[in-house]
Amino acid sequence: MLLLFIKKPRTSIQSIPYAIFTTGLTGMIFSLSIIFTFQTCYGYLYREIGILVAIFMTGIALGSLFMTARLKRNKGESILFLETELGIILFSLLLPMVFLVSAPLQRSATGLFETLFWVTSLVSGVLVGLQFPLAMKIYLHALPAEATIGQAAGLIYGVDLLGGFVGGLFGGILLLPILGLRLTCFLMAAIKISSLLLLLTFMRIQQKGRHLL
Repeated sequence: MLLLFIKKPRTSIQSIPYAIFTTGLTGMIFSLSIIFTFQTCYGYLYREIGILVAIFMTGIALGSLFMTARLKRNKGESILFLETELGIILFSLLLPMVFLVSAPLQRSATGLFETLFWVTSLVSGVLVGLQFPLAMKIYLHALPAEATIGQAAGLIYGVDLLGGFVGGLFGGILLLPILGLRLTCFLMAAIKISSLLLLLTFMRIQQKGRHLL
């Protein structure tokens, strides 16, 4: 894909939908990882799964609202987008470590250990929510003048849902059961690194002033 972007600069704009696809994928994997880890530690889940999902969705809403408000005041969307990519990569690497290090709290401080699941669900949701407004603004500005907001929003939202679908399909029946939490999260970090590299290529092409479309 990098070679394609370099040879055909117009195609580099597709790094934005790809980044959102990978974010939808990793967001779903984060949610499943936290849910499965909770069930493994406590042996039950049905009462808490609604809370975990609700907290994750709340994080998405808060992240989107925060970034939308910030975009109205400041520029530098590209740098912010790269920062959110780095944040998701860092979270992917730290999530299994957090549960591993805090495992002794399960016996000594059950309430604190359970709170850790709520916090990680919220943080993962916020990271996912931060990217959607940024992606919309960057992608819309890079499109031709005749492109509509509806077309851009439809594509970005569609790839986000597709990423969540793929994460939900393969995360629960393939990745987490076979690879485990640590390797699955490391795989998500590698996938997000790929989207980061493509975004850097796209932004470099933009800075050179080439016609993308």
